[in-house]
Amino acid sequence: MTNEYKDLTDEQVGEMYDKACHAVNTMSLAMSYNDRAYLKQRQRQLREEWIKREKRHNMSVLQLQKNS
Repeated sequence: MTNEYKDLTDEQVGEMYDKACHAVNTMSLAMSYNDRAYLKQRQRQLREEWIKREKRHNMSVLQLQKNS
């Protein structure tokens, strides 16, 4: 499985996640099931990518502090 977010900056991933959250929170019950499921899946993928990047960033900071 390839990481479709690899060319995006951390800020871009964060913005996309915020937009996905807004889309999920404001989606209409009149939307088709497939569309609602897709939005929720996209939100979950973006959340996982954001968490992965945060963990990597935090580990980098800890490593720098350890080496100082």
